[in-house]
Amino acid sequence: MMDMKPMTLYELLSLIISAAGFIGVIITLYLMNRQTRMSDRELKENLLVPLKTQQLELDKLFVERPHLRKYFYNGEIISEDKSDEYAQAAAVAEYMLDHFAAVMSHTTTEGKPLISTIWREYMKDCFAHSPILCTTLEKYGRWYPGELSNIKKEALNNRSETPAKTQISGSGSEIAPPQASERPHHSFNPNRK
Repeated sequence: MMDMKPMTLYELLSLIISAAGFIGVIITLYLMNRQTRMSDRELKENLLVPLKTQQLELDKLFVERPHLRKYFYNGEIISEDKSDEYAQAAAVAEYMLDHFAAVMSHTTTEGKPLISTIWREYMKDCFAHSPILCTTLEKYGRWYPGELSNIKKEALNNRSETPAKTQISGSGSEIAPPQASERPHHSFNPNRK
């Protein structure tokens, strides 16, 4: 049987200091974990800065060339006969597709694919209202992730529910011209979740 002796003052203080040190280590580990998570979130948010900048550059293109908006937001078809305007619209379509591809390679701060957010809806609206965007993706589809073609198909399938259809110049795809009430409002914030 063990003989229990009362603790000396030294032993009691040593025990209290050891317990306090252990609690201090636990608190320090918790705070370090929290700080690491916050730093990780900040880093992921900073990775999205180039996408936000690219989106603003795209918006700026339409401010500088408002005559091209109708080919991307109003469903108007552009003929290759308008060589200079067609070349500008085709270049904007490629830039837009490059931007979409960049979006697809990113994730949210929670680790989900960025295209699982409002970005997917934005892309679908762009495809649904832009014959030249669809045509450009069909022409250069091998340059872009396959999921981009799936998003385009989703958009066109949703548009096919509208009765009046218009043929896209130079392709076998069809889209319905957007009704005024269906046009996207350009107050879009692609960073909303």
